[in-house]
Amino acid sequence: MALYVFLYDLTSEASDALNRAGADAAASSAGSDGVFAVVRVINERLEQLSPEFAKVLGERMKYFSGLKEKGTINSGGPFVGFKAGMFIFEADSLEDARSIVENDPLNLHGFMRQDFILREWYNLFSK
Repeated sequence: MALYVFLYDLTSEASDALNRAGADAAASSAGSDGVFAVVRVINERLEQLSPEFAKVLGERMKYFSGLKEKGTINSGGPFVGFKAGMFIFEADSLEDARSIVENDPLNLHGFMRQDFILREWYNLFSK
């Protein structure tokens, strides 16, 4: 089992939609509530998102929640501004890691740019 870092950029359509829905403001004030605060804000403002994008965001939350429950995801989330994000996760091989990335619903539905970075990572410093 190895650690992998996945760095990605959202399409401008996806980033703009998330910011219109207030995701960045929710994340900056979320504190320990983290992802749940962001999801709450987005759910309250779904009408500001296209129906397709809202559906894909729900699929993505389920996808990554499942990976987190299995212990695959170490940490991750968006960068300030919701234009890009990063995940650190475990996989048996680069091929398995690529499969996790390629099956991200944002990727499957074209809301993620295809020039993402996926690298095996040595975690030499931890808190």
